[in-house]
Amino acid sequence: MSTSVSAALPLLLEELELDLHDLVQPLMTLQCRLEIAQMLADPHSVDQAVAGALDDAARACACVQRLRDRLRLSRGESAADIEANPR
Repeated sequence: MSTSVSAALPLLLEELELDLHDLVQPLMTLQCRLEIAQMLADPHSVDQAVAGALDDAARACACVQRLRDRLRLSRGESAADIEANPR
């Protein structure tokens, strides 16, 4: 492992840890929304839970994309390549 890669690894791991924390937040909120809607079982609660769940899912997807982009950067892909070819 080269010196520059080994020096960058702690920073990458710290960033990944923060991204994983950011990913857990919308997933926990999503779970809570759905559990509350299930307990209340009224149409308004379900509608609110679905709307919130869609927002939470979008946040989770954005977190996953950030993780993927960081990993691609760590493998040497340029930010321009990542932007031009999102996966």
